[in-house]
Amino acid sequence: ERAGLVVSEIRVGDYQGKDRVVFELDGRGTPGYAVDYVDTPTQQGSGFPIELDGDSFLQVTIFDQVLPTETDLTEIAVGTVAADEATDVAGVAFAGQFEGQAQAVIGLDGTDRPFTAFLLQNPTRLVVDIER
Repeated sequence: ERAGLVVSEIRVGDYQGKDRVVFELDGRGTPGYAVDYVDTPTQQGSGFPIELDGDSFLQVTIFDQVLPTETDLTEIAVGTVAADEATDVAGVAFAGQFEGQAQAVIGLDGTDRPFTAFLLQNPTRLVVDIER
């Protein structure tokens, strides 16, 4: 059965000396995802610029999304999530979803840094750990 999820919460903090961004997902199934650096963040579908503080930008795309209007799930509002001051994350912009893909951009202070991305379960979460 195909997954049907929405991003319900985004958290930013320090985890064992790394910057950690957690995307919590409500719904059913296991999502696909893609994480990569982009020069200029733009909103999928429209191409409008995503306004976000930072020197480098890590784009996060989460697949297998379902429109919250078609379910009883509640998706986080489009907008910027403030970062923990203990991190080098300038902020996280949630740009919403388009054609089953949720989009967020992590703004970082400084240049591109190595990162890892992985899923956790119970509840379903996509975790992005960024080296400092």
